[in-house]
Amino acid sequence: IAGSPFQSAIAPRSVDPGASTVEFSYSEVGAETTVTITVKDTEGDNYIYGENFPITVEINVTGANTATVAAQDADENGEYDGVYTASYTPANYGDDIIAITVNDQPVGDSPYTITTAPRPADPSQSYATWESASEFFEAQVNALTSITITILNEAGEPYDYGDIRPVTVAFSVSGANTVATTPLDDPE
Repeated sequence: IAGSPFQSAIAPRSVDPGASTVEFSYSEVGAETTVTITVKDTEGDNYIYGENFPITVEINVTGANTATVAAQDADENGEYDGVYTASYTPANYGDDIIAITVNDQPVGDSPYTITTAPRPADPSQSYATWESASEFFEAQVNALTSITITILNEAGEPYDYGDIRPVTVAFSVSGANTVATTPLDDPE
């Protein structure tokens, strides 16, 4: 037949956003939060055709933080395996609502809610100050000495969210006077 042989372009199976799955890394203020989406096709297999038949995978973050990022497929070897990743760095702690779409269709149970934890306490930046009842000495026998312990987070900011991310603070005194290790409560 004239024109034979004929060529025909065959497209891969379509994506199935509803069957696709999502995983989140631990989320903490100041650290990268990674969203991993395994995009499935209509037969339940990973959609591995992104190089020749690209799709759009988008992550929209609202709530305590805001971000819009596109997820990329291709592992460290440049192979397309249907696993798309994106990341954002939260600036605030609290609940983030994450809407994920593939070709503008919601993925799985999107939107998802994840909780971003506040920065951890940093003992190396935290410090103690004390006041004595005597104006002449830092401490005096039988006089009250008050110790204030100021806890800072990794960014050097006041750690004022102990009700959300509790820390244990304890002190002890040794030398001429002794006080056994004593746990403290946050007065606020």
